[in-house]
Amino acid sequence: MKKIYRLRKSQDFDEIIKSKKQISNNFLVLYYARADNFKLGITIPKKFCNAVLRNYYKRQVKAIVHSLNIYDLNFHCVLILRKSFLKNNFETKQESVNKIFKKLVNTINKEVKDDRI
Repeated sequence: MKKIYRLRKSQDFDEIIKSKKQISNNFLVLYYARADNFKLGITIPKKFCNAVLRNYYKRQVKAIVHSLNIYDLNFHCVLILRKSFLKNNFETKQESVNKIFKKLVNTINKEVKDDRI
């Protein structure tokens, strides 16, 4: 995932989380806000593991998102990993990230349909 698609500042993270639009499953929580381009921030709570492992899991998620090729979405997203996500194998992680972004696309489509009516 290229740097232009990453959220960096804590202020940006806070704004998206305060928007309170979220999608969650057993492994992930996705907060999102409408924007003019796609950006993603990934967080893992410090109490789950040390910095080396947190960075490893972030790299895994970035690789999964890159393979999904969802850069045409006009949303800023914050993806929070739960502890159960960390214990799974890569295929399960891939499925859960894929499912949560499919839910986001479905939610977007529902909002667009509701706006048209």
